[in-house]
This record gives sequence, structure tokens and C-alpha cells, in this order.
Amino acid sequence: MESSTAALWVAAASLLATAITLFFTNRREAKLQEYEQERQEREIEERRWATLREERLRAYSTFAKLTKIVDAKNPSPQAALGARMGVHAAEDRRRRRGPVRHSGVQKNKGSVGRA
Repeated sequence: MESSTAALWVAAASLLATAITLFFTNRREAKLQEYEQERQEREIEERRWATLREERLRAYSTFAKLTKIVDAKNPSPQAALGARMGVHAAEDRRRRRGPVRHSGVQKNKGSVGRA
């Protein structure tokens, strides 16, 4: 009878150890999932703020460009946008032509009259 009682105690101890292990493993997994979800939410929020920051910088840049070309005599936004479109068209024409090439003679910038 003592051997069956000892076996029963060993089995009970095994079950208890398994239950404790499962409890702590599940708890650790739950904390890990919670951490991952919080991390993902932080990343989404950081991306949202970065996008807002970039949009704000583009808006400020556009506003600064427009204020440089606004005519004091005609301060309407339509006139400013039309002038800006003219600047873009001129830049596009320059880009299509390619780099400016110099013909033939180049000046020697390095040496001054050595014999």
C-alpha cells in the first residue's frame, strides 16, 4: 500500500508541476502578445505622425514658393499659381534640352602664364 501511495504522490506532483508550468507559460505568452500589440500600435502612430510631418513640410514649402512669386500689385492665389506653373514649364524646357555644352575652347583656370 505504501508503494501505491508513493506512486499517487508522484503522479499528483507531476500533474501539479505541469499545471504550474502551463500557467506561467500562458501568462508569459499573454504578456508577449500584449507587448507586440502595443509595439505595433506605437509603430502605426509613429508612421501617422511622420506622414503628417511630411505633409506639413510640403505645405510650408509650397507656401514659401508661392509667397516668393506673388505679385504685390495682384496678390490673388490664381495669379501666383499661374506664375508658378510658368516657372515649372521653363524648368521642364531646360531639362529637355539637356546640359549646356561649351564649344571648342576652354579656359585654363589653373596656371597663370608659366613658360
